[in-house]
Amino acid sequence: MRRRGTGWTAGPSEDPCRSRVGPPRPARPRLLPLALAVLVALAAAGCGISAADPAVHPAPKESFDPAKTSVRVEFQDSSVPPQYHRSYVLTVEGGEAHVVVDSYGTVVHDERSTVPTEVWQDFVAGLDHDLAAIGEPTPVEPCPGGTSLSVAISSGSRDFHRALGSCGPERNEAITHALQDLVAPLDQAVDLERLTATD
Repeated sequence: MRRRGTGWTAGPSEDPCRSRVGPPRPARPRLLPLALAVLVALAAAGCGISAADPAVHPAPKESFDPAKTSVRVEFQDSSVPPQYHRSYVLTVEGGEAHVVVDSYGTVVHDERSTVPTEVWQDFVAGLDHDLAAIGEPTPVEPCPGGTSLSVAISSGSRDFHRALGSCGPERNEAITHALQDLVAPLDQAVDLERLTATD
């Protein structure tokens, strides 16, 4: 410091902003967080990433709704004499069932009924778990004269379909059994055993 008159003035090499207790504090970087946020947003936009991008946040699967779910089970019996042949189509929509049993095109039974509410709701509630356990069958050539089973289930945007013949590897046989177990509550609800009896 140089003396001027009776006071003190800052010399040319001295900082007038320097306090008496230490050097001046640097300015607080208040805009840094905002700048970083802007940079991150720009980088995400440059990579084609959006907060609503389904690849980043995929929409959950639509649940099966008892009121919207429909089931169609088709069984084609083997080539046996007409009195022993029983093919059928079972459809259930919202708990309302329709069964048509035939013998080589000749209708043997055509009945409508209502699946008990508790049975239908339990069936639909278990679909997510049950269908996830049923894999894809191994493609095989149709087996002449053999049986075949087809199960189709839909509800809104959800669709499931499997169709298998009696010929095929053990994997296909296991899937057929899984499908039969899946629709067994519906078979029992409409008394399918009685409708397909040949006695």
